Amino acid sequence: MSQAAPSESLLAGLLRPFWMLIGNAVILLLALTLARLPPWTPSWRDGVFFASVACLVWSRWTDVTRHGGTSAQGEVMTRPMLLRWTAGAVAACTALWLLSQSIEL
Repeated sequence: MSQAAPSESLLAGLLRPFWMLIGNAVILLLALTLARLPPWTPSWRDGVFFASVACLVWSRWTDVTRHGGTSAQGEVMTRPMLLRWTAGAVAACTALWLLSQSIEL
């Protein structure tokens, strides 16, 4: 995968904090909201949860492919590394969703 040169745009400056902190916080808050509902009650919140996961993945991919995002160790992010991150993030979010649907707070 060709590595894009780091960009100094406003979008580039917002992507990293979004996928590192804000997006994860939104997903966690949505999971807590889902856990407060009776178990396995479908609602619009489920769609918002998975849309947030999609935004998280999109922001990471955009950061790496368009704005020169790196790994946590500052290394150039390769396509296999990005695919592993994506698989891990989607798996973790799906597990969180399953847990939040299975319990009631």
